[in-house]
Amino acid sequence: MDYMIAIMNYYKCFLGNIETKSKNKKKNRINISGKFNIQNVIVWLIMSIFFIIIGIAQRQEFFIPLIVMYLCTILAVIIKSMLLYKKLEGKPVNINIYQRDLPSNLKPAHVRLLLNDGLIDEISLASTIVDLMDKVFLDIKAQGKEIENKENIFKDRNIRLIKTEKSTEHLLKYEKFLLEWLIDKYGDGKEVTMDNIHNALSNNIYEEQPYELFIEWQGLVLLSFPLKIFYKIKSTGYARFIYLLFIILGLLPAIPCIGQALAIYGLGCLMFASPQCILNKIGVEEIDEWKDLRKYLLDFSNIEDKTMEMVKVWNFYLTYAMVLNINSKSNAEIEKFIGDRIYNKFENRITNTQEKKILERRLKVIKEEEIKEKIEQELAIYDFTKINNGTV
Repeated sequence: MDYMIAIMNYYKCFLGNIETKSKNKKKNRINISGKFNIQNVIVWLIMSIFFIIIGIAQRQEFFIPLIVMYLCTILAVIIKSMLLYKKLEGKPVNINIYQRDLPSNLKPAHVRLLLNDGLIDEISLASTIVDLMDKVFLDIKAQGKEIENKENIFKDRNIRLIKTEKSTEHLLKYEKFLLEWLIDKYGDGKEVTMDNIHNALSNNIYEEQPYELFIEWQGLVLLSFPLKIFYKIKSTGYARFIYLLFIILGLLPAIPCIGQALAIYGLGCLMFASPQCILNKIGVEEIDEWKDLRKYLLDFSNIEDKTMEMVKVWNFYLTYAMVLNINSKSNAEIEKFIGDRIYNKFENRITNTQEKKILERRLKVIKEEEIKEKIEQELAIYDFTKINNGTV
């Protein structure tokens, strides 16, 4: 059992874990509160089409009225979900249009997670690399010379990432894991070339595959995320039970046509309108302040024109611009270099002994007490505090 599943079981409030597989790729995406996202909506719509086909097959002579009813059912779920979250979360009290300073000491990967309801992706990873550079845990050089402008870090494969002498004692587990992943596994323990990283992510070189390492990294990012500061846990057991009954009705011929409409409604509400984790007031305000910073960067800094060589000059601005979905040149460089390579799933060419060791580690059950202890350790190091509004 990996950390992501163990943490979801520990909090007992996440909506779910969406896993998508293809021949050579494997992606994991969690949903904390269950707001709309592309992956969930696609799953829901595919299942809805399944129920629509069943309903129309039962009464083909009412094709158009049934299509209208099913489309209205889908619309009703969307409206219900939007109104529900608006009611439960409320509006931010902060009326500032712009935010010039960092709202808090929330890490870049955690900002992306918070603003996107659980998203941990390649941008999260790349922003962590840049953040470690910004905090002098990593340095970059080319041909033995220091690069003043940090130019083309995710384009120039001759660039070397170098681990500095700065103590990593107070880094979080996911930050340490990333250094070990890149510098120790793909490098020589002291440095690694961008070319080595690119090749390792693109080819079957090591016994552990990129997607496995990335899933483990995602779990460690989630481990140190101060979830209970930003979210409140609520009980929705009764409502979820009713929605499950609606879904079952869609599979039975007891209520032709209407049963399928109830199933579409029940499935949609189960996915998008019965959250067990909801943003609290602190979470709502935190998100609003990061959005205010995004607006400031877009309106005044021309950050979208900055490339990776500006990381020293722009300090935290460029690092956080990456996770705030600002269409900067740096994001384009990251997409081109990393892309979906971290989701690669290569053909298994490892030995039986290696495979057995990996399987044993994957199947190891992480106990609730162990997760609780690790979360407490991470949050003690994190010491999350609001910069502008005092200690949370």
